[in-house]
Amino acid sequence: MYNGLSDVLKILQEEHYGLAQELHQYDMALQSTVDACVPGDLDWKHSVQELRVRAIGFAAQLKHHLRIEDEQLLPELQACLSEEDTVPSLRFSSLLMEQYFWSGLSYLNLFIDQTEQLIEFRSTKDLKRMLYYLREALIHLSEYFKVEQEYVLLQAVRVLEDDQAEG
Repeated sequence: MYNGLSDVLKILQEEHYGLAQELHQYDMALQSTVDACVPGDLDWKHSVQELRVRAIGFAAQLKHHLRIEDEQLLPELQACLSEEDTVPSLRFSSLLMEQYFWSGLSYLNLFIDQTEQLIEFRSTKDLKRMLYYLREALIHLSEYFKVEQEYVLLQAVRVLEDDQAEG
């Protein structure tokens, strides 16, 4: 009965897993860059530049993921649930997710913008501040993925399981 929900859920679960894994790897790369901080070391500064390139690609993937979620999953899920089922958990969860998403993306974009200039001429203090922006982005995006998994994707799975049990 809920084929549209099932299809979009499968896509988002796969994307969620891949993006969450990438977020974890990104966090480890950030930590190793911070740990390797040596003032004046060009290799360290180039590591920051590599994080920037990675951030640009990650931001594009995140936007694509959110678009599918907003345009397909949430409408499908709301169509499957009665009004009392969607209040407040689905609505609150989607608002909370968006807040974490846009906060994280803002920090990510701030990091991308701040590292656009030549890294070689930036001070270690400036670069550490930029890495702080990236750290904040990853924290907010990690929370986004937690809310998405625990509330939205899990609720969609339950709807499909209930439908199969009734069917």
